[in-house]
Amino acid sequence: MSKSDQQFQDVLSTGEEALRLLEALESEQPPSDETPVPEVVYVSADLQPRIIEQATTSKNQVEFKSILSIIIVALLLYVPFLVFSQNTQKKPSSASITGDSLSFAASCGSPFSTTGRWWRITSVANRSLLENIRSRFCGDAFINAEGVLQVASFRSWSEADVFRKRITESTGEAFSIGEWIPPDG
Repeated sequence: MSKSDQQFQDVLSTGEEALRLLEALESEQPPSDETPVPEVVYVSADLQPRIIEQATTSKNQVEFKSILSIIIVALLLYVPFLVFSQNTQKKPSSASITGDSLSFAASCGSPFSTTGRWWRITSVANRSLLENIRSRFCGDAFINAEGVLQVASFRSWSEADVFRKRITESTGEAFSIGEWIPPDG
């Protein structure tokens, strides 16, 4: 699961937890059309302060629950905004993507192409470069039928260009993008 997917799941679970808390708070509150009747206990001759104290406590509990509900709703609105703003700030520009290093993947490139067009990342065939790429970056790199080192294929030129810049930066070797349309089978 990607980091943005995990953040989205975290936001959803936070929202669900907040809704459960709100429902629990609402279920504890008496219906608004019924006024709670204080229990009168004859403990001393001065009954008035005891009744006022019970009414004030009940009012304070309702105010506390209302404030807590407002805070929870504010958090529900703020958390998605925070996640969204962090995601938009972390998107690298084309200038900074070249500084990102690559890590190993068993297979590089796009998993499928809806158009049937592919943009391949290639370089001059070199056995030591091929072994370096296979061991450090793309386990499925190969020398193709044209005798060219092919590292990966992407469904869009922009994806291919981002990867080309990253592999060039990571290896110090020159790579290019070429269009490849597989033969109909």
